[in-house]
Amino acid sequence: MQGTLYGAYVLADQANAQITAIDASAAIALPGVVGIVDASDITGVNSGLQAPVFAEGKTLYHGQPVALLVANDQRLAYKAAKLVKVVYSNQGPLVLTLEVRLNIIANLTFKHLCRMLLIKNHSMTIRPNRMAPR
Repeated sequence: MQGTLYGAYVLADQANAQITAIDASAAIALPGVVGIVDASDITGVNSGLQAPVFAEGKTLYHGQPVALLVANDQRLAYKAAKLVKVVYSNQGPLVLTLEVRLNIIANLTFKHLCRMLLIKNHSMTIRPNRMAPR
């Protein structure tokens, strides 16, 4: 549809780690890529899920949304999202046992868990009037 922008999530590939930098330069260089939004652009919590829209400085789990790549075409958005490099540091201990995993899950809200299950591998369509000016 004319004038429609498409988004593809950039997902964390490390859990329990500090986000040092997000380098989208390779993705932004592609013709048709409009931009990228992350926690610095959309702060606070999603009112429906009562959880941050994007990881804010630290990833909680593998697959957590870190950013959203916006492009003129859905395939291009997916392709460009894969080019975004997220730099991590200070990775904490990984969950390697069921006992530890259940302890972590007990400390997450139900809505946060739903977000973990629903966000992975999904994309969204963004209308131009919904984009914040940069």
